[in-house]
Amino acid sequence: MTMPRVLRLASISFVLAAPWSAAWTSGGQELQTEIRLLGSKIDKNEIGRVELYKIPGRILTRTRITPGMLEEQYRYKLTIRDLRGDALAETLGRAVRSLSVERTSTDPEVRWGAVFYTPGGDRTAAIFLDVTGTRGFIGSTAVTIRGDFFKWLKDSFAPQL
Repeated sequence: MTMPRVLRLASISFVLAAPWSAAWTSGGQELQTEIRLLGSKIDKNEIGRVELYKIPGRILTRTRITPGMLEEQYRYKLTIRDLRGDALAETLGRAVRSLSVERTSTDPEVRWGAVFYTPGGDRTAAIFLDVTGTRGFIGSTAVTIRGDFFKWLKDSFAPQL
């Protein structure tokens, strides 16, 4: 292969890869924006019902537990029928706003889930976490997670779940 042809192929590869990498980066920002929006909705009483799901880590499974499986095969489910005006809303909003996420290419097994609904009953957001609370999903996007949300879940509901 001649040098000009190699350079041409390298240039084409770079041009084709550039939009993908930009989308990957902006996707991370979109996830942070989604988290900030959820925190804002909680503060503005725009979240009605919250469903919390858990399969304890001590329960062994043959396959990796996905968010969909968790919602269908949970061991424990706790429903907050109306978060608006509840004392939990303030601490939950703070915990959600503390989240910092980065996309990951590896789909983790999840053991905790929180699904948020509008007062009208429309699903608006979902956060799923692994047993350590450091990996999970925001909606259907696999992420690594930092922040106080997992601590909020454990402190608020672990004795009951």
